[in-house]
Order: sequence, then structure tokens, then C-alpha cells
Amino acid sequence: MKFAPRILSQAAVFLVLTALASAQGVVLKQGGLVLFGSAAVCSRPASIDFLRVRKATPEWKTIRVQAVPEGSGRYALLIAGMNERIRTAVSGIAEEQKRDCVFRKRDLKRANGLRVANLTRMVLDSLR
Repeated sequence: MKFAPRILSQAAVFLVLTALASAQGVVLKQGGLVLFGSAAVCSRPASIDFLRVRKATPEWKTIRVQAVPEGSGRYALLIAGMNERIRTAVSGIAEEQKRDCVFRKRDLKRANGLRVANLTRMVLDSLR
């Protein structure tokens, strides 16, 4: 019987740590895109409206104005450039705002009690 209090205290510690660990990070939908950091271990998450940000890039404007066909080599190069531009802007803003994870807003499944900041406006401003 001497071990019962010890086992109970260890079980209590385990339950507390399990609860804390499950509240850490956010859960994204399958195929969700993380632009900066890691969703699984973040404590200060943020999101962006990727479609709005995409429309603000010169690469996307070129694709639309010049009707660059999807699947073409030029389209692939423009998309790669656009994604790099967005990731660079997101990384800078995330570090400035002390955010450890940024993902597409529509990809969030569960925030696990964490407040998710919206960095869309800041990213748009940095792209201009």
C-alpha cells in the first residue's frame, strides 16, 4: 500500500502533461499547407488568406493577364516564384510578430485553445 500514493501522483502528473501536450499546436486539415514553422508544436500560430495574398503577387497577375496555361513550363515557373515570394514575406512577418507557425486560414481544423492571429494584411502590405 505504500506505493498507492506514489502511483496516484505519477498518474496525476501524466494526465496533466498529456492535457498540456494535446493543447500544444494546431491541427490542420489533411493536405493543409504550412508556410512557416510547424503546426504540431506551435504555441503562437497565425494564418493568412492565401487566395487574397496570391492575387497581390506580380506572378499571379502575369498568369491572369497573359492567360498563361496551367500545366505549362512558364506557369510552373511563375507559381514557384509566387510561392517563394509569399513564403519570404510570411517568414519576415512571422519573425517580426514572434509567431512560430503560419498556415493557410482555410486549412485550420482545430486551434486547440490557441489564439490564431491573422497576418493577411501585414503580408499584403509587405508585398506592395
